[in-house]
Formats: sequence, structure tokens, C-alpha cells
Amino acid sequence: MHSLLLSTLFIIGLYSTAQAQQLRPFSCSDGAPKGIFCKNDLSGYVDCNLVDGKPSSKVTQCPTNAKCSCYINTACTEDNNEICKTKVTQPILPGSFFVDFNEQTNLSSPAGLSIRNYRKLIIQNTAKNLKTVKIWNTDTGMQEFVFVRPSTFDLRPSGGKFVQFSGSYPNKCFKSVLEEFPTFFPNFNLYQQTTADATTETWESKVGSRNPGQSSQTIEYVFNIDYNGAYTPKSVKAFFRGSIGQKFIMSTKQDIMFFVPEQDGYPGDAYFRQPGFCPPL
Repeated sequence: MHSLLLSTLFIIGLYSTAQAQQLRPFSCSDGAPKGIFCKNDLSGYVDCNLVDGKPSSKVTQCPTNAKCSCYINTACTEDNNEICKTKVTQPILPGSFFVDFNEQTNLSSPAGLSIRNYRKLIIQNTAKNLKTVKIWNTDTGMQEFVFVRPSTFDLRPSGGKFVQFSGSYPNKCFKSVLEEFPTFFPNFNLYQQTTADATTETWESKVGSRNPGQSSQTIEYVFNIDYNGAYTPKSVKAFFRGSIGQKFIMSTKQDIMFFVPEQDGYPGDAYFRQPGFCPPL
């Protein structure tokens, strides 16, 4: 049961955490040695080559108002003078909100194809570091949950100060410690704007695979923009391909039904209380 829940968490708004798995310090000797690749924070790019049969690298920093326009871990195809492009204003989104959406997740593995359908509700308050996720499997009726809240004391010397309760009704609950608060929206500085007009924008992030031991993923956000310039999420798509050893592919599509930013104290603290059968905080 718990492993099923953890597999679904990849697509419930923890994208920034999932993406971090491949953002190790960039090295030209890690995978294909030749080509130009963005630095992992997109602040510049690295020209990887071979000198006397050994990997060599040359780092170029983009100007402060620009970022590398290629995708992470994917060879740049642009001319060198076109790799750094002026930054586009990122989506401005509230930290506290209520979002409700339908999701379909497809998991392909040597065992076959598994298709799961969910209804998900996420309530988040970043001012108080509170988060609630409720998950309904519309195929089986199973109800799962995730609650994140601050700890009342320091849990680790390294600063892990958040407790996550995850499980399923009526009586299963697991407690774990988080180092960082898992926000629903990622850091869009690591995304590229792919389409834009007066009413919609699409932002996409890709982490490529330069050797068989690396996995790859693509995440796409589509936003509606109202006449005041406010962003409302419309849909999210994600595609994850495991490494050659993992041998699985996962894709998902979230269709957001409604999104309500915090207003007049809503969502209040009552929405963030974990079930009584969970372990003590």
C-alpha cells in the first residue's frame, strides 16, 4: 500500500524534488564527453571536448539578465552566441491556495501497462508551511492522503524541520521527515517558456539522459492569464523514463478543474489536520 502511495507522489506537486535527482554537479566526464550543455542552474553552459583522449571543459557564464536556453543534460544545438537568451518574466503564483484536479497516470514496465485514474485535492499555505494532499483512486475507491507541517522541535542537526504524514484511510499512516517544504509549483527559473500569447503560456522543463545509467524527464505547465495578468494553472503533463536498469516509463496528465488563491483567511488551519490515527507529531 505504502509503495503505491509513494509512486503516485511523483505527480502530486513534488516535481521540484523529483527533478533534483539528476541535478548533481555537472561533469563532462559523466556521460557523452563532447558537446555543449547547460549548467544545471542554467546560469551558463559548459563546452565538453576531448584533449589528448581526456575529457576537458570550458565554462561560459551567461549575463545576469540571461540564462542558458537549452534543456538540462541535453546537448545544445544553437550557435554559441545564441545559447544565452534574455530571461522571460516567470509566472507569479500564490504560495497559499486550493487546487482540485483529475489525473491519469500510465506506468509501463516489463510487467505490462498500468493505467490509474485519480481525483486530487491540494491545499497549501507556505506562510505557515502547511500542506494537505487528498487522493481518490476513481477506479478502486481507495483514499490516500499526505499532510506536511512544521515540527515542534528540530528533528535533525541538518535542519529537517518538516514532518510528513502519508497513508490511506481508514487506519494506515506513516511518518517521515523532510528537509524542505514540498511546494506544488516548481522553480520556474529551471523552465523554458515554449509558447505565449495574450491569454496563455506554456513552460517546459527537460532533464535529458547522457548515459544509460541516467533517467530522463519532461514536465510541462500550461497557464491561463486573465486581464489583470494573474496566472491560473490549466494543466500539467509529466513524462519520466527510468534508466536502463530501472526499465519503466511513467506519464501523467493533470486537468485542473479549479484553482483558488488564499483569500480572507481561506484555507484555514482546519484543512491541515492529519487523521487521529497518525503517529504523534
